[in-house]
This record gives sequence, C-alpha cells and structure tokens, in this order.
Amino acid sequence: MKKAVVYVLLVSMGAMSLAGCQEGSGKEAAKTTLSQTLTALSPDKKQGRSKDDQAKDTINNSAANDYSSSDAPSTGNLEQPLYLDGDNDWVIFDGTLLRSDHNGQQWEPVLVDNILSSDQLLSGYFSSPLTGWVFYWRDDKNKPSLVIAHTEPDYSMEGKITPWSTEALPTEEDWETSPDVAVHFFSYEYRPSYALLSSGPAAGQMMKSLYLSDDHGVNWKRLGNLTSMIKGYPTGISFRSSDVGWISCSIRGEERIQFYRTKDGGRTWSEQPLPFPEPFQGSGSYAETYAPVFDQENDHHGILFAEFVNDLGKTLVPYETQDGGETWIPKSPLPEEVKSPPIAGINFLEMNGWALSADGSTLYTINDINKGWQVIRPSRELQRASGMYFRGDGSGHVLMNGHELRTSDGGKTWLAP
Repeated sequence: MKKAVVYVLLVSMGAMSLAGCQEGSGKEAAKTTLSQTLTALSPDKKQGRSKDDQAKDTINNSAANDYSSSDAPSTGNLEQPLYLDGDNDWVIFDGTLLRSDHNGQQWEPVLVDNILSSDQLLSGYFSSPLTGWVFYWRDDKNKPSLVIAHTEPDYSMEGKITPWSTEALPTEEDWETSPDVAVHFFSYEYRPSYALLSSGPAAGQMMKSLYLSDDHGVNWKRLGNLTSMIKGYPTGISFRSSDVGWISCSIRGEERIQFYRTKDGGRTWSEQPLPFPEPFQGSGSYAETYAPVFDQENDHHGILFAEFVNDLGKTLVPYETQDGGETWIPKSPLPEEVKSPPIAGINFLEMNGWALSADGSTLYTINDINKGWQVIRPSRELQRASGMYFRGDGSGHVLMNGHELRTSDGGKTWLAP
C-alpha cells in the first residue's frame, strides 16, 4: 500500500512584489530560528527582495482583506507555507525562501542558483519534501521575463537537493511579464507540469494564459491565451490525468460556481456546472472554488472545496466525486466561523480532514466525509496559524508566527517540538 499522503492545503498564497540580494549560490546559509534569520538578513541582502518592499508589505497587508476592489481573493500574507510535513518544511517569509529540516526550530535561507539580485520572488510550489518550483519576475535590461527555478532530490545524498535549474517562460504578451502577475502551478510525478498565469486586477480584464512542461519544468511551451474560455479570477489548477484537469475560480455578482474542465491536456476549457447548495440559493451568495485533489490509490475519488460568501458571512463546503470528476456532490458544510481564506485539508489515504476557526480556538476534524465534522478545542489558540498538516494517526503540526507546534493526540494538545 502506498504510504504517501495527498492533502489539500488552502491558504492565501498571493503573489507579492519582492526583490533584490546577492546572486544565489545554491548553498544553504547557517541555521537559525525563523525570526533570527529575518533579523540577520538586511533588506538589501535578501534574495528576491528590494529595500523599498518592506514598506509596500505594510500597505499590502492592510488592504489584504478589502474585497471591494476586484474579484480577487485576499492576498498579501508575509508567511507563505509551500510544503509542511514536519521533516522538510518550505516557506516564503518576508520575501525570502526558507527551509527547515528540524521541525521548524531552525530555518535556513535558500539561495537559488542563477537568480539575479534584481529578481523579485513571486510564489512557489512543492509537490514533495525535496521537489519544488519557485517563480521570479526578472527585469533584466528592461526586458521583463518570468523565471521558474526547479529542484528535485539528489538521490546520491539523502536529504539533499540537486542544484536549481532555471528557465524563462516563452511569454508572448506584455501582461505576462508584469511584476503583479499571479502564478498557479501544478505538477505531480509522471504527469506534465502546468503554469497558469493571470494578470493583476489593475490590468482591467483578467487575462489568463497556460504553459506546459513535459520534463518537470526544464523546458516550457505556451498552450495559449485562456481569457475567452475562463471567466473570473483563477484560484488554482489541478489535473487527474495527463488529459483531464480543472481550473477553479472566484467571481462576484453571480449565483453560480465558476469551475472549468479540460479533457485535452489544457488546450481547451469549458465550464463544468456544480450544484449550488440550496441554503445559499437566493441569498445573494457568490462562490470561490479551490482546485480539486484526487486520491492516490483511486483517482476516481476526489475532493474540492467551495467557499460561499454573502452578507451573513462565509461558509466552506466540500464537494466529493466518485466518478473521476464527472459529477460533484456537496457534503456537510463547515461552520461559518472557519478561517477565511481557509486553512483546511484532506488526507486521502484514510479520508480524515481538518479545518481551523478564524479565532484559532476551534479545530474541526472529520473521519468520514459523509458523517460530518467533529469539534476539538485545542490547548492553545491557533489564530495566527498560516499552515497545518495532519497524519492519519492523529499526529500533526501547525506553522504559526514562524514557529512550529506539534500534536500527537489529534489536535487537542499542541507543544513545541
């Protein structure tokens, strides 16, 4: 039986304008705590960060929850979990890519090979503890480009990664190389890798384009502009197979769910209707969907989350498919006090799941998607949590304020490792 865990990690992972340090050497710096790491790295020595961006972050954070300006979900977290499993953790914190292999007690800034001092770190994605991609905006001699850096395990040395490879996407339109472009990424084992780009809200109409790599990010080709096929603001992309995949979206002012499917590897897309749950019909609600994830052992079984928003609040509803995504059935909603943007997940090997309340005082868990959610009162408030992970045996950890806490009793007791 496979032991790997597939899970959904739903957090605000907004692209941030960040820039400038010395060129990356691919080597890892001395280990420190996360706060000490950021104190030691002055703004002009952080890879992918400029001196002016700290002031920008203050502005971005204060506006992060203002939904009135566009259809875009809130963004702007300084702490972006990319991968959490307690043994190999990756985050973007204050514009710096950091790694911990010591249960979050010690962190090391990772300097990426061939990344220039003027490059701005946008976002990242890790599909396993040692396999990841990070995305940079480059303005080299007034010729903007979007650069993807990729690393994978070095199988000759346990726990080590290979040197980072870098490649610029073969972009064709000016908006694709804007510093506020958003990147949504998907890659899994032998399947092709996809990079979905969307323009910033300031560009007016939300532009979208899609890129594909058949060699896990070494070489890329453009599949086309998807703007005419995809409405709304993309929130994610995922694939069940090399041909069948989905793009999830958010859009205001319409009582329907923006959710799109491809059956030809991303070349064409069409809207796939999802049932709008009866409690939200006629309530002025709109929906934000999050890209689905499928069971490793049965790829006909999958889960996606939709968040329904109206004047009364926000409610997170899981949808389940048993037929490879042909039909999606809404399940028991989570209470309205669940954190938004949500921190929630599903472990598909044992079908246990979790979600956190906005005030951090309540943890919701589920052992059977058809039997509803159970309430747990953790030993301490987790309000400032930015990422969470659970295993089927009840052990798990949470990333909070740049530190990890661990549990071995299903979330009741949380202690430093």
